[in-house]
Amino acid sequence: MAVTHFKNFEMLDPEAGELRGGHELLVEGDTIKDVSAKPLKPQKADVVDCGGRTLAQDARPRLHQRA
Repeated sequence: MAVTHFKNFEMLDPEAGELRGGHELLVEGDTIKDVSAKPLKPQKADVVDCGGRTLAQDARPRLHQRA
């Protein structure tokens, strides 16, 4: 399963009501495995440097097929 490591992005802190920078996110397939304000060091992953941009969830509805 593909592992993707997103680095250097801002994330909304709902308690503070503001964006916080420097976060990292580890995704395996379509599952979030870890979110951290500290550096993550996965053994093997495709790395995406977000360049300080805000990473947001795709809010579009999804259609799922059943086999």
